[in-house]
Amino acid sequence: MGKHDYLVSFKEDGEVDIRGVNFITREAFEVDEHAFLKKLNLYKGFVPKGKPPAFVVSDRKGMRSIAVDEVFYLKSQDKYTVIRTVNKSDLLQLSLVELEEQLRVVGFVRANRNALVNMNYVRAIDHFHSASGTQQSIVRFHVIDDEIIVSRRSTALMHDAFRERAFLDYRRRAFVR
Repeated sequence: MGKHDYLVSFKEDGEVDIRGVNFITREAFEVDEHAFLKKLNLYKGFVPKGKPPAFVVSDRKGMRSIAVDEVFYLKSQDKYTVIRTVNKSDLLQLSLVELEEQLRVVGFVRANRNALVNMNYVRAIDHFHSASGTQQSIVRFHVIDDEIIVSRRSTALMHDAFRERAFLDYRRRAFVR
């Protein structure tokens, strides 16, 4: 298979027309637009169309993708975002604000101003009293021992998301039987 190029044109109504062309043989070919846009967006570090399938991170070994459903939480650290998976943490050069809306559709909820939590991995939301006597909530995960403190503003939202996920899990198990 030879080297391929793509012609991308933007129409006035906002539509995008993508055509594949092999400039050596001058042959045109069909383009899977979803796959093309996915490839294109991988270079931006995140695939935003529909359900986001993966983050792309780079390290000393090169670039690799991390499936969104493998991520326990994302935490803001300086100008980076830490992606926590079961085995390790990686850095991404995007802010939580940029990611929050896109990740909400796949079950992520903001726990505090510095963290987005994947509710699919939450084992419990525990309560404790701080040294000042105020009640606080903390998120505990399946498999990993990390904990995320929940802000007072996000407590109700986290509890609602946790109950909803538990209800959906119950319905799924009841339906399978």
